[in-house]
Amino acid sequence: RGTVSVSSSGRRCQRWDSQSPHRHDRTPQNYPQAGLVQNYCRNPDDDTSPWCYTVDPTVRVEFCPLPICDDTAGGVVIGTNGIVYSTTCMFGDGTTYRGTVGQTQSGLQCQRWDSQSPHQHNYPSTYPDAGLEENYCRNPDGEPRTWCYTTDPNVRWGYCNIQPCYPNECFNDNGSGYRGSANITRSGLACQRWDSQTPHPHSRTPENYPNANLVENYCRNPDGEAAPWCYTQSTNRRWDVCVINSCDASATPPPSQQYQVFPTECYFGTGLTYRGRLDRTKSGITCQRWDSQTPHQHNYPDRYPNAGLENNYCRNPDEHDGGLWCYTTSPNRRWEECNVPKCFDDCYLGNGGDYRGRINVTQSGRICQRWDTQTPHAHTRTPETYPDSGLIDNYCRNPDGDSRPWCYTIDPTDRVEFCPMETCVWTEDVIGSESKVYPEHCMFGDGATYRGTVSMTSVGLTCQRWNSQSPHPHDQTIRHPLAGLDENYCRNPDGEPRTWCYTTDANVRWQYCTVPECFSDCYDDDGSTYRGTVNITSSGRACQRWDSQTPHPHTRTPAAYPSAGLEENFCRNPDGEAEPWCYTQDPYTRWEACVISNCDGTAPPASDRY
Repeated sequence: RGTVSVSSSGRRCQRWDSQSPHRHDRTPQNYPQAGLVQNYCRNPDDDTSPWCYTVDPTVRVEFCPLPICDDTAGGVVIGTNGIVYSTTCMFGDGTTYRGTVGQTQSGLQCQRWDSQSPHQHNYPSTYPDAGLEENYCRNPDGEPRTWCYTTDPNVRWGYCNIQPCYPNECFNDNGSGYRGSANITRSGLACQRWDSQTPHPHSRTPENYPNANLVENYCRNPDGEAAPWCYTQSTNRRWDVCVINSCDASATPPPSQQYQVFPTECYFGTGLTYRGRLDRTKSGITCQRWDSQTPHQHNYPDRYPNAGLENNYCRNPDEHDGGLWCYTTSPNRRWEECNVPKCFDDCYLGNGGDYRGRINVTQSGRICQRWDTQTPHAHTRTPETYPDSGLIDNYCRNPDGDSRPWCYTIDPTDRVEFCPMETCVWTEDVIGSESKVYPEHCMFGDGATYRGTVSMTSVGLTCQRWNSQSPHPHDQTIRHPLAGLDENYCRNPDGEPRTWCYTTDANVRWQYCTVPECFSDCYDDDGSTYRGTVNITSSGRACQRWDSQTPHPHTRTPAAYPSAGLEENFCRNPDGEAEPWCYTQDPYTRWEACVISNCDGTAPPASDRY
């Protein structure tokens, strides 16, 4: 409840009781307990940290420059994106331990992480976010527990003795009867409350499972999983198994490798499951064998026995963010990343709610469970419950407004994972003839310029190739030679409301496709106050900059209309037209209305300029 009222970029915050310049529903009336006073930074809706709307019309929301408080008394710090850091004990393998123990369990003093004496290493540069401070015990690389290099030249490293945070917590059988208060996952993430739908919407609520004791954010097993679990407070991980173990020390979960895909020519996610034979780095250096200690010493095969560390092949046993890597045979270069392509170049827009691609493996390489089956994971995200979400076969989707596409997995021990694709970027789009923009991952207007690779209709039928006459004869390729009728990709050559294709079903000649809109922007009234960044016309043409006189000389300049927001080549309405517009980069088309719509869904009145 502090009084900070500027964002991290220095912009002044908009008052919570104001609707200008940004309209919103985070008002004092709607969130009476959130302390929405004046224009002070707050977090009314359980985001990752306090934020505010800004008074800058071009920047709607920004986080505020507030540090995270350290609960030194309780020994716990909740960091960004739901990660829990403990200063007095450790969760799981101790990856998030941030205490000050500085000696091994045998009593040797730890070497400072920023020192190369007596033992050389590259851990601070390789793991910049692992809390490698002073000489404190840490676990940056997935060891069974915390460790450190020692100050004894004859002992390179040793484990530390950090007590677990839940020493007396355990569960019997599959943990359906567990009623303890552990609320941390094995990956160190704070659990989301069961009665909350933020950040992950779900149906495992106290009302739906009244006998499962879904209290607070405590780990539970309401639905027959292999162990107690919870949804996490991290937007990047929907759920995870909890940090507690079975009371039966001999009990082990079933192996997960049988449910994973191990590609040999490409990789998923971080590349943990890659099993190809590439043995050279990006710069062409031959990789060192994993079972060799020359020229670089390491202990990776012992620490990662299931990571496929064979011969000298590129691998990623520790899930390095940069992908696959290896130690090199050059004494002057300890390790380097390898150049292995990703298995998918697919991507999604927004949160992926409109994604209709065919990726069906998770970021860890696990195969997705079919949406129309309840095995091994019972769920309510079915095609019947979400008929408009494209829940076909076992393809990655986002039916419930999560942060990105995901799926249930066929691994009984791993319920849900996100899928291995990234958000779409504009750099892949092509500006072609007539200065039209041909997007590859979304569509403008009716999709006439769409050039992506979606090849399935909205109900899941495979598209017929455009150069095929079977099962449906047609003359589209002759009539529309410039419409991008490649392969069997969805297109709109003939002015339909949106993209479509002929189908491979002899009984269904054609159907519409689901391709997401490139822009979700809209404007109020006639759009004179629109300050968004859409810069494409309704026909797909790129806009000319307002401060340019090429290819079209004009008088709608920033100098002549200083209050109209004529920045870059963004769509605007400086002169009272019916809707936002721009001059185009096509010498033969002076101007056009833009691809955005009115926020209330009404069509603009006829314009004199037409």
